[in-house]
Amino acid sequence: MLRVCYLQIIFLKSEKAVDCHTIMKHTYIRIYMNSSTYKKIFISLGIILSAINTSLAQGKTYTGFAREFYFGRQLSTRVEAMGQSFVSLDGDASSVNLNPAGLGNLNGIEVSGTYVSPNYAYSKGHKYAVNIASKINDRISVGLSHSRSDLSTPHYILENVWNTLKPSESKVSQQKVALAYTPEETFMLGGSIGVSSFDLANFKANALQLDFGVIKKFEFSRFKNNQSINLATAFKSPVGTTLTLTDDNESTLTVGLPIIMNSGISYYYSTEKKYADLHALQLTAAVEYQTVFNTRATINNYSTGLELSIMEMLHLRGGYYSDNDLNDITYGIGFSLPVDKITELPVNFSLDYCSLPQASFTEHDGTANFHSFSTSLRYILF
Repeated sequence: MLRVCYLQIIFLKSEKAVDCHTIMKHTYIRIYMNSSTYKKIFISLGIILSAINTSLAQGKTYTGFAREFYFGRQLSTRVEAMGQSFVSLDGDASSVNLNPAGLGNLNGIEVSGTYVSPNYAYSKGHKYAVNIASKINDRISVGLSHSRSDLSTPHYILENVWNTLKPSESKVSQQKVALAYTPEETFMLGGSIGVSSFDLANFKANALQLDFGVIKKFEFSRFKNNQSINLATAFKSPVGTTLTLTDDNESTLTVGLPIIMNSGISYYYSTEKKYADLHALQLTAAVEYQTVFNTRATINNYSTGLELSIMEMLHLRGGYYSDNDLNDITYGIGFSLPVDKITELPVNFSLDYCSLPQASFTEHDGTANFHSFSTSLRYILF
């Protein structure tokens, strides 16, 4: 029998409780939101937007420089398999490169690595990243990352113009340090600072990169099953959006760097049924939107992904992403060994793999599938 849906808001001191009886019988949701959380979110976003405004005022329009480095293969196999949706997912050590706020979900020390090859149509190109992150206490987490993208191709796009460069000498590397702060259990802030080194044949330059992220988690119950929703936003903003590359002859080339925003929502569901403290089934769904602020062209990317976990050991993933150039389905598989839940040893190991055809815009016959591998080892502290 259907019920009339009503919304009741009650203010109690600094909290407000929202109760909603939905049209489905026995459905009950209660969300607690501390008013101070709103202040923290608005203050954080205000600081971020001020920094972006400063970069825009000092910078140059982005027209496509190093597009593969900024918008190509992701430095996480799980993320790649889920349609490249990452900003709102509960984080791990790879969050240093994705959304630093995700480090707030860590419960120990984690070391991880990702390797991707080839790099789109570049048959000898590859990407890799090595990350280490740790929870310091209940509120603070830190992380470090080293990543590199080797194009290994005689061509590279500079400002939408094809420039012939020496083979095997086109690469971009990046070092980052990240910090996440968790003022309350369901709210995470994060930031990172990094140095990007561009070495494109005879042209070289370094750029300072600042990333910021916010994640807010809403937890609720329905039919005695555990559910939650994450809302998140992350910004990748260079310090000044103008980069000047210099070659051995002191010739210069000035290009623009992108200011990128990712916003998304993710949904988590896990059954109450457990075996040896392992959830029988877990489902994760994510939707994401990406845009670039400082560009005359329209760069709007959309992505969505699903993950089904069985006994917290087998992970089946799929997704879809769409941007100005690409429209592709993604899929992958992962394996985890939650030793901490099976034995008294506080460690967790995971291995992820993804093998996909080259992107739909690639028309080169015989171009090999790209392969992505990620592995991580976590030592549980909390």
